[in-house]
Amino acid sequence: MSTEFLGTNIWPVITAEAKRFDGKSLVAVAYFGSGAAKRLPLRKGSILVVDASEKAVKSGQTNPAELIKLRKKGVRIFSMSNLHAKVFVFGGVAFVGSTNVSENSEDVYSEASIRSRQASVVSGARQFVRSLALNEIGPQKLESLLLAYNSRKKSHSGTKRRSRKAVRNFYVVRLWEGEEPSEDAEAIEDGVKIAKELMTSSKTHKETYYWNSPKTVNRYKPGDSILPVFCDSKNKVLYIEPPAEFLFSHKTKKKRYYHFEQLRRRNLSVSEFRRKMPSRLKKRIDRAGKVDSIDEMIIRRAFAK
Repeated sequence: MSTEFLGTNIWPVITAEAKRFDGKSLVAVAYFGSGAAKRLPLRKGSILVVDASEKAVKSGQTNPAELIKLRKKGVRIFSMSNLHAKVFVFGGVAFVGSTNVSENSEDVYSEASIRSRQASVVSGARQFVRSLALNEIGPQKLESLLLAYNSRKKSHSGTKRRSRKAVRNFYVVRLWEGEEPSEDAEAIEDGVKIAKELMTSSKTHKETYYWNSPKTVNRYKPGDSILPVFCDSKNKVLYIEPPAEFLFSHKTKKKRYYHFEQLRRRNLSVSEFRRKMPSRLKKRIDRAGKVDSIDEMIIRRAFAK
């Protein structure tokens, strides 16, 4: 299909497309928040038009540090103060919708986008972005904007920074073995492809997924970790798998699927495996279990020193 509507999990699709395309992309998007350079990994020579006005920077909607990261990679940065469009062109694919490059766009807001491979749409989107690329900003301007952004952060109480860190949680998840619906096979395959594009390493980690009712709300955020615990029908623990970090989820009519990046265990002992884990994951595990006594017992069993 040359044109399709995307109403859920839009950012994993856009990020995967940006990673997949090796050429020069064309993007016009109003706001570019924290983590945006990773969310939108543009290649050298790409054109990025954003609202990098002092108003957008001081309000926290555009983070100059993210623009500096891309400029160092060879991306050309342009600013347009009244920009409201969200247009992404990766070769022969164009996305047009409501998505800013931000945490809220990915995790909080209900966004929508059109993905099109129709030549006339892609050509029009490409010309549109080029028409906005008029005011290029260089390193000195970006550094001055970064000072304004940092001074704005110092004036705040720090509540937002604390809450953002708090999102990176650790969960003990009890699971029961079973077979996914055969009619979901294609959806699972598509989800696995997107998840693999989002993984940090395929050498030390593997992609894995779990599922439950489609009515279940996705409570995980990118960066959250889980400890998969498989139980029998009487809720007795059968075995515990290595921790996994959440990548994204998608819903079908039958199930909701959660995709994770999981450290490969191989034949490591528990103590060796614990030493191999990132320090941030160890801290999450150590903090977990204080709320739930059953979780605490499971964690002690899995990660006893």
